[in-house]
Amino acid sequence: MRRLPWICLFALLATPASAQRVEIAPFTLIGYAGAADIDDAVARASDLQVEGGRLWSASGGYLFTSHVGVEARWTQRETGLSIETPSSPSTTAFFMNVKELDGNFVYRFQLKERRLQPFMYGGVGIAILSSDGLDTEQKTAWNLGGGFTWFLMKHAGIRLDGRFNSIGLASSTSVSCAPLSFCQDQLWSIQWTSGLVLRF
Repeated sequence: MRRLPWICLFALLATPASAQRVEIAPFTLIGYAGAADIDDAVARASDLQVEGGRLWSASGGYLFTSHVGVEARWTQRETGLSIETPSSPSTTAFFMNVKELDGNFVYRFQLKERRLQPFMYGGVGIAILSSDGLDTEQKTAWNLGGGFTWFLMKHAGIRLDGRFNSIGLASSTSVSCAPLSFCQDQLWSIQWTSGLVLRF
């Protein structure tokens, strides 16, 4: 029984490249989400935005062919709403957490150098915005991006990608809106991540 895990591992490593269908990026090495500007709902505010910061992610996917596949991706970041007026410096009004689960279609380009594999992807998902003392908001999100994987070994490599991410708020025409809806239609940012990728 003690040999069973090793037998399974060697079986996976012996899988031919043409049969490698499952790809997992279990954690982020480096990730960042840019700041998201907010329309000035406060008349005296000169700058209102959701702050940029560290981004964590994990994903898993399946390749139907050498070019086409799907993936599920989870991202999470801790951020805050910052406000700046002509008479005062930038101040964080409150802290918040943004979690997102997306389903993406992925297209991979095949190069002569198989170790380097560019790709592009896009999809939709659910974003959850939460903050202590405020009602949690669930919103529809979509993203569009691309990047590349560089396989240093047959089954392991590095993934680097960037994406345009938009969270639909649909509250710009509301007479009143919840604090985490920010009285505007969407919350968008540029994000990028890099991390370990495994393929079997």
